[in-house]
Amino acid sequence: MPNPVIFLPGYYGSKLQHVRSGTEIWLNGKSLVNANNTLSALRLDPNDPNALVPTGVLDEIAILPPFIDPDAYKGVLRFLRTNIKAETLAFHYDWRKSLDSEADRLHGQVQRLVGTSPGQKVSFVAHSLGGLVARAYFARYGIDRVDWFITLGSPHRGMLKTFRALTEGIRVMGFFGPAGIREASRTFPSAYELLPQDPATGMVNLDPFLNNAWADSEMLPHLQRAASTIATLLPLQVPEKSCFIYGTDLETLTSARVGTSNVTFDPDQRDGDQTVPRVSAMGQGLVSSGAIARFPVPFGVHSNLPDDEVVRQRIISPRLLEQSLPDPLLIARYQEGTVARPRSQNLLRVEVLDNLGQAIPGVHVNLRVPGVPIRPLAVDAHGGHRLQVTMSGPGSVSVHRIEAHVPGRSEPLRESITLHT
Repeated sequence: MPNPVIFLPGYYGSKLQHVRSGTEIWLNGKSLVNANNTLSALRLDPNDPNALVPTGVLDEIAILPPFIDPDAYKGVLRFLRTNIKAETLAFHYDWRKSLDSEADRLHGQVQRLVGTSPGQKVSFVAHSLGGLVARAYFARYGIDRVDWFITLGSPHRGMLKTFRALTEGIRVMGFFGPAGIREASRTFPSAYELLPQDPATGMVNLDPFLNNAWADSEMLPHLQRAASTIATLLPLQVPEKSCFIYGTDLETLTSARVGTSNVTFDPDQRDGDQTVPRVSAMGQGLVSSGAIARFPVPFGVHSNLPDDEVVRQRIISPRLLEQSLPDPLLIARYQEGTVARPRSQNLLRVEVLDNLGQAIPGVHVNLRVPGVPIRPLAVDAHGGHRLQVTMSGPGSVSVHRIEAHVPGRSEPLRESITLHT
């Protein structure tokens, strides 16, 4: 039997309920319709920090049932319990609060699963902010009780989308406007703890904690506490068996310039999962006594990574079950998916990876389409392969065959994609 698994959801990923009235504030259809009231209720009052309490992982969002009912985290929890057949605990937490407040609660859940059994361990599977909650646990309680540490799009080195939320505001889920998000997020300790700090990552030119003239006066105490939390609760050391999975090639906010009185955000680049930049989600600078596996997922959208079938079946599953990994692993995807506009340009991205997620050098990848000459794919700066492909005319179905010729293998790796236009 595999070790028990604790699944840690990401930002916005736990339900929050008003402790006195019992009203669910985050998240249901009423919360979305009454967006301004919801944001007002989410503001974290330092005089009453426990007015809202987490009641569970956001497993679904019933908006207009049965017409719209997103699964949220229901699918990944079902996968862990039925496919992996692991005892799985979904760890819910107040994502507004500091990482400092959640490490002790997570320790309690680890103890609940493994107790004092000698040698018994748990595995962490974490989405987004959940990966930082796990690292806060490592700082306080060590890594000895954790077997696998698997993260999906976790902002290990911070993220700029939250930085923009604090300074300019952003739109969330199409219902919550920038001004309301800005005012609410400024009361969240976690938002400050997500600020990128290290200029070496390329996300910022200056440390925004040391160069804080951009911040309003009421933000400065939050910044000071967040800097201390990052220094003490986000160690660079992670468990020996760690695997970071991250989306690539999607327009993502990847860099900002911290000035003397403001922050300027550069245009989005195709170097992340729409939310977290590649450099952060791959955990640049984090270390382990083993070799950290880092798997890029072409066009992997941040919110969809836990439900990605390739991620589940070919990366997470063999690790938790201690099975042999596909080696090499071929992942081929079109940016617009398998249903495309007729005659449109559709970017094909192919990754050929070893069992640590590293691009295998010297690989040649070709695309075979019936009635069209064989086309080779170009190699990019990250070692992946790409090609712009013109889709067929309307109403057609075609099978695109990808062949990857790997040095030392007599037969090429093959994968087929059926496209509809």
